[in-house]
Amino acid sequence: MSSTEHLAESVMNSTEHQAESVRGVVLAGGDSTRFEAGDKALATVDAEPILMRIINVLDQTTDRKPVVSVRTAEQRATYANMGDRNTLQFVYDIPDHDGPLAGIFGAATSLDARWLFCCGCDMPLLAPTAVTWMIEQLPDGRTNNQLQVDAIAIEHPTGVVEPLHTLYRQKSIVERQQTLPRAAGPRMLLSELDTVYTVRTVEVPKEVPIDTSTTNVNTLEELETVQMEYLK
Repeated sequence: MSSTEHLAESVMNSTEHQAESVRGVVLAGGDSTRFEAGDKALATVDAEPILMRIINVLDQTTDRKPVVSVRTAEQRATYANMGDRNTLQFVYDIPDHDGPLAGIFGAATSLDARWLFCCGCDMPLLAPTAVTWMIEQLPDGRTNNQLQVDAIAIEHPTGVVEPLHTLYRQKSIVERQQTLPRAAGPRMLLSELDTVYTVRTVEVPKEVPIDTSTTNVNTLEELETVQMEYLK
């Protein structure tokens, strides 16, 4: 039986889910070194900064305000200018790790939500239906004590597991903070978790745009490609 089939046995049969236990986390502490046009989180798609597009999607799909994880006070001040106090909330990357993992650990140690939906600040096509569908795959409260799930992730056709369009159990992440080296990335974190349920893209319902939702842009050329192919 596949991991997806095991997971299907433990999800809720009703339309209710644990949105109130999920907090969206946007990882925005990077330097955008490969993006030729400055901070990629501020690059616009349909006249809206990518970061705000992502925040708005997470705000629609969970019952708790999403947070932005930043590395510096300057980043926080820059991003805060895009919204208002009721829209943008922040946490800081932890200083003893690098890259996206610093943001994941910073959020896990600062927030009390049972689950964190972690994504990058460079995912302009993040889709509400994709986020909602992933949340609906969570084990319900009746099975949590019997089936410990540490993360739910998407597996691409290449076999690569996506670490930044992923649901992480907050408690499981906190437990790994002291065991991973400074330079570890989120894929190493996934490999260290005891139970990661991966869902292949071919197993996701066709009406859920998982391929586009997991698309990230690291260069200006990639952003231009996204705008031409998906946002005509």
